[in-house]
Amino acid sequence: MSQNFKHIPLAFAHGWNDTRVPITQTLKFIAKMGEFFVPEESNILLVDHSGDHVDELPGFSGLDFMAGFTLNANPADIMVRSDENKDYYWVQFVQKDWNGNTAKGFSNVIASYDAGTRVISATVTDERGFREGNLPVDVAFDLRKLGLDPGVLYTIEDTNLSTGDYELRTGVAPVNGLLWVSLP
Repeated sequence: MSQNFKHIPLAFAHGWNDTRVPITQTLKFIAKMGEFFVPEESNILLVDHSGDHVDELPGFSGLDFMAGFTLNANPADIMVRSDENKDYYWVQFVQKDWNGNTAKGFSNVIASYDAGTRVISATVTDERGFREGNLPVDVAFDLRKLGLDPGVLYTIEDTNLSTGDYELRTGVAPVNGLLWVSLP
């Protein structure tokens, strides 16, 4: 779930002689983040040292590092992997089964918003395999957080990347400021 940390400053302080948690675990986690974004450009700091698990680092404070950052409540792009229904910035998703009941498992949302064109793009994938297919996911975009008008009708273009099926829906009305897209 390392992609979830793109917009969150993290300071890892890890000793090379740590016998409880090998430093390779931290290095693998940072490398995994690198598959999704450049950690150093996304406020990720590694402070490695020659100490052990509980050694203090004179002159280093993770809080000092983080004090230099302000939470971006509405980043233009997000990557989320979750095994529960959740809100992330301006996207929320609800995992369901075929009867409309909550069905937990991992789903992924990669979304971006272009303020100039006022276009939201999203790729949603589901890892909850069920009878040779995936389960439904509902995704909502919080129009107010994006600075879009929740009182107008929207157009949704939906392409199934697996099958190539395309659907154009016009005149879609937001509900309570949220633009909902149901994906089978």
